[in-house]
Amino acid sequence: MWLTLFGITALAAIAFTAAAIILQPAADLLLYRLMRALDIDADKVARSEPLFFCELEARCQACKSVERCARDLACNSNTAARQPWRDYCPNSAALDSLLKLR
Repeated sequence: MWLTLFGITALAAIAFTAAAIILQPAADLLLYRLMRALDIDADKVARSEPLFFCELEARCQACKSVERCARDLACNSNTAARQPWRDYCPNSAALDSLLKLR
């Protein structure tokens, strides 16, 4: 009986974790993709400057250009070099400062 309950609880935990990953806002994923394209370690920034990273995520989630950003990142693997995101990204100044700190 206890093993059955444990098994059900473990499966529920796995299901909720998978749902959280699948349902993660597209903007968060775009932030990570853009940072990767710029050769910025998002996990390192999140660990060292958690409040700053939360601000990046919040701006990205409130962005009105999510579709454009996704299109730019999908259409050109060299997006970081072309840097079209600078025109519309609310995080452009913050990402520039991270680039300078590298």
